[in-house]
Amino acid sequence: RKKTYEGAMNFRPHPAWILAAAGGGVDAVFFLSFEVLTAAQTGNTILLAVALLQGQLAVGLIGALSLLAFIFGAIVAGWTAGHFKKNVSLLLGAEALALILLAGIWHFLASPLTPTATNTLIVSAAACMGWQSSVMLTMRSRSTTYMTGILTTFAHALVVRSSATATHLPAPTESPWPYGTTWLIYFSGAILTGWIYLKLGPLALLLPIACLL
Repeated sequence: RKKTYEGAMNFRPHPAWILAAAGGGVDAVFFLSFEVLTAAQTGNTILLAVALLQGQLAVGLIGALSLLAFIFGAIVAGWTAGHFKKNVSLLLGAEALALILLAGIWHFLASPLTPTATNTLIVSAAACMGWQSSVMLTMRSRSTTYMTGILTTFAHALVVRSSATATHLPAPTESPWPYGTTWLIYFSGAILTGWIYLKLGPLALLLPIACLL
């Protein structure tokens, strides 16, 4: 029988570390292509701030578009899950379909890309990453895009579980290792997908897509 969470949200278990590979892979591809992050919005916020401080308004615009698209994707996914009680696997499938369309269109676009095409690709990818993050929150699972929090939780749990003197810290509810593994897979997904991108171009997005299915 499928597990059900509050709000009648049912899903087949989808390991967070697999989706972390997707998040890392998409970020690597878009940073290599356009020097913008579509999943790790903490880093993207800093890149946006630095661009504005340096007067690089065009670069700042790309960062702002990514940030706003991420928020939009998260809102739409949360609204869809809350109002239509969709199966989470279908939500992840919808993200995979969107990324397939993005990769296919990008593959056949003439090079060099126009600013409009570039911005459209970035907005689409960032919205997908926001969608994924919202779905994982619905699943009450570990984040697959917010690695700062993952590393903090890993370090906290490691200290508490390994030190008898850390009684002043709240006890972790999980072992630290799933969090450390999630970060490692995110990192590995970024390296592997980035390497494939350097060889095959946008078709490298097929690896993150496979992680969603």
